[in-house]
Amino acid sequence: MPAWLDVNRSFAAACPDGRHSLAAVVDGGIRFAVEGTWTGTHTGPLAGPGGEIQPTSRSVVLPFCAIATRRGDRIAAVTVHLDQMTMLGQLGLLPEPVPAR
Repeated sequence: MPAWLDVNRSFAAACPDGRHSLAAVVDGGIRFAVEGTWTGTHTGPLAGPGGEIQPTSRSVVLPFCAIATRRGDRIAAVTVHLDQMTMLGQLGLLPEPVPAR
């Protein structure tokens, strides 16, 4: 789970006001799924694969789905699905689209 924690810490540093809003939870015993929206304001550096993304002061509304596995009363594994392109677009970090010819 260290990779998931690294992503969480990166988002927390980049958007300290970040909040989760849960829309649905499906509990299947050992495995469960959570659907929701994460919102925050990009006021700190965000770690990215190409280096740090400097703060844009823009708001982000990011739908997500997380699937987790329990081991006893602890979470043993988590997979989070989110649309990174939506986030980058909201932060103004995508190039302008090229018009079709």
